[in-house]
Amino acid sequence: MLKLPALKIRHKILLFIIALLIFALITYSLLATRLFNADKTAYIYETNALLVETLAADLQTSMASTLKTMEQISNATSHKALSQEGRSDFIRTLFQSDPNLTEITIYQMNQPGRSLASSDPILHMYKLDYLKLYELDKDFFMRLRANRNIPLARLEKQNVVLEDATIQGGAPMIAVYLKTHSNSNESHVVVGNLRKDKIIGIFSRSDVYTSFLIDEFGEPLAQTSHGGDTLHLSQSKNFIKDILGSEFSKGAKEFVDEQGMSYIGAYNKFDLGKLSVFSYISKDKAFLAAKQLVEKTVLVGIMILLCSVIFSVLFSRRLTAALNRLYNATLKISRGEFDLKVDIKSRDEVGALSKAFDKMTEEIQRLLTETHEKAQIEKEIETAKTVQDNLFPHKTFLDEKFQLSGYYTPASTCGGDWWGYIPVGNKVVILIGDATGHGVPSALVTAAAQSCCTTLRQLGIQFNTFLLTPAQIMTSLNTAIYHAAKGSIKMTFFVSVVDLDTGMMHYSNASHEMPMVSKIGPDGKRTRKTMTVLTGRPDEALGDTPKTKYHQHEYQLAAGDVILWYTDGITEYRNQKTQQEWGESRLLRALIKCADGNVDDIKSHVISNAIEFGEQSAADDDMTLVVGKVSENVRFRPSV
Repeated sequence: MLKLPALKIRHKILLFIIALLIFALITYSLLATRLFNADKTAYIYETNALLVETLAADLQTSMASTLKTMEQISNATSHKALSQEGRSDFIRTLFQSDPNLTEITIYQMNQPGRSLASSDPILHMYKLDYLKLYELDKDFFMRLRANRNIPLARLEKQNVVLEDATIQGGAPMIAVYLKTHSNSNESHVVVGNLRKDKIIGIFSRSDVYTSFLIDEFGEPLAQTSHGGDTLHLSQSKNFIKDILGSEFSKGAKEFVDEQGMSYIGAYNKFDLGKLSVFSYISKDKAFLAAKQLVEKTVLVGIMILLCSVIFSVLFSRRLTAALNRLYNATLKISRGEFDLKVDIKSRDEVGALSKAFDKMTEEIQRLLTETHEKAQIEKEIETAKTVQDNLFPHKTFLDEKFQLSGYYTPASTCGGDWWGYIPVGNKVVILIGDATGHGVPSALVTAAAQSCCTTLRQLGIQFNTFLLTPAQIMTSLNTAIYHAAKGSIKMTFFVSVVDLDTGMMHYSNASHEMPMVSKIGPDGKRTRKTMTVLTGRPDEALGDTPKTKYHQHEYQLAAGDVILWYTDGITEYRNQKTQQEWGESRLLRALIKCADGNVDDIKSHVISNAIEFGEQSAADDDMTLVVGKVSENVRFRPSV
């Protein structure tokens, strides 16, 4: 007698729903957080890099304008064409027009007996509007000049030097040192003090990122005025060192400060004054939204879980009522009560299960009939395989000038690959093709191709010569394949016609793999350098359209050349354990090792090498390989 299960189905459903919801919520949280973080990281890298690039461009434009003004003022001091009054007005206009300059001092170089900083300047101008913001007067500029140390050595190397000119109790400024040559061949050192608030104004485009302007030694010249993160340049000296030593002018990367805090930084270096713009944001701040997303997901998940439990408790009994009736019916059947009928009219799996009792005998009978029909079909397919095997050459082509041997194995009972050769007179035609897919439909297409080639062969035998070009052969094959499959199955194909007197090989390619040629080098050895692959633009596959135009190319064979035709089933043969394909590179190496043997040995070596690589794995596609070799002692007459 059947026993009632200890755990009822409705309880199992309840537990399953709860477990599924918990798993789904955890999976969603992990995936959403990972996806969000990945997207956020990419966004931060992109926006940070774009920010520093924009800041660098704006700074360079602003600095370049100021440097041009300083140079024009320097040239104007020695301009002989202007009167003293006109020169002064012109210089004053230039100075007042530049918003960055608050002071400019020009020194003449090479004054004997005096240092540059202690000598009298030939020009000194200043603006007081910036100093008034800090309740300073013009005496501040005198203190600034007294503390000035002009970096002449650096100016000799780079012409422009920028330094932080801020002194204690003074207005924040950046000093610009510029070396100029006037029109009268006088050398000047122009010292300009820039308003740092103008530079900081350029940096204030983003209140999310903290940005610095640093010089070639990593010293800060300006930084954003908002609070931002608490990172100082001294805490990121390793990252600053990486920036200054980098061969790249811009970049972005993560770094950790001395306190272990993680940041995402970006930099952009420009040639003017060897300055760099450095911008960063802490990862904690950047991924705050991800943390909030997880917290909200957990809260929403708990609410969904509670609602699901309540729903499952209320409706599980109703959902399992039909199963209880079916269970009671099975108990009666186990007691021998076969005169009952399970009257369940529900339109779900339970209703279908109740009908299955009545249809079981009918289904078994149907399965027996199908098994018989399947055996009949398999027998017919085996017959088709026997017929297809007769479509391939059964012996090696041996000629004193040229030899040919092929290999073919299908991926299923019937295959979609085919190869053959047609020896007529002083020529031999080599054909190889690969129909899409494999099985009976593809095998029928290969039969159509073989039939067309047989007709062409009979014409060649009848006239004792082969006058058709590879392009004409390909056109005939295309017509046969198209009418056989009506465009539903296509076939890649390669036709080669070798003239055994001249060694000239003409060929045409319908989207097939290009053959490889192994030649003997000047030292008598075969290497990768003596390997070549036939060239020429491939045409469309056979069977696509009856109006395709095919082209042909030529290649001059030489004594000892080994030609390898193959289908993609060879190179795509896969080791099912490692999921690696054999590939063209391994095919090439295998050919080099054995190319000095005869065609049968070459064929056997290449195939055994491929099978050894695949560890006897079943092939996913048909495998076809054709090896041709020119005799090493042959002498071809020149082709006309």
